Amino acid sequence: MRNLLRWMFFGTAALISSLALAAPDFTQYGYPNVAASLTLNPYDYVRLGLGSAVLTIPEAAFGSDPVRLELLRGDSAVWQAQAPAGQKVLYAFAFRVTDLKTEMPITKFTQPITFSFYSNQITSSAGLWNTQGGSPVVVNPDPVSPSIRLYKIGQKFPTGILSHRISSAEFGWLITVPAA
Repeated sequence: MRNLLRWMFFGTAALISSLALAAPDFTQYGYPNVAASLTLNPYDYVRLGLGSAVLTIPEAAFGSDPVRLELLRGDSAVWQAQAPAGQKVLYAFAFRVTDLKTEMPITKFTQPITFSFYSNQITSSAGLWNTQGGSPVVVNPDPVSPSIRLYKIGQKFPTGILSHRISSAEFGWLITVPAA
């Protein structure tokens, strides 16, 4: 009986601990749409273009088990109400990563993945903000410092690229530009 109680106590504590460390389900917190879903093995290196977004995923980014990676999208118009003052939301996204052996969410990545967004609206004034899951959803007041590169293909086609290395599925993300 004593061993059973000990096992129940430590098993419950381990379950609570693992749930506390799990990433929030961002489909419930402003990112309801699965824009892309792919199964990755530990040895896969992937560069995936999704319209204006590009994901670069190094080998073993999520550990030694196969995973399902999902890019979750939020509606920019819905997120506009949460955007910092004077900012226009261009793109809202989050990640959901599931270990396929355990079916448990993966919060921390073993290697960062790179998210890049291409747009003629990206300038040196573009911003990247993280959001926390919960009710209410919170946009962190201080922007993250992304890498921004600007290119011109002639005078007619200016393009900016905003890139950021992401190491966890603990946050959602908003890409913004100054409102006109």
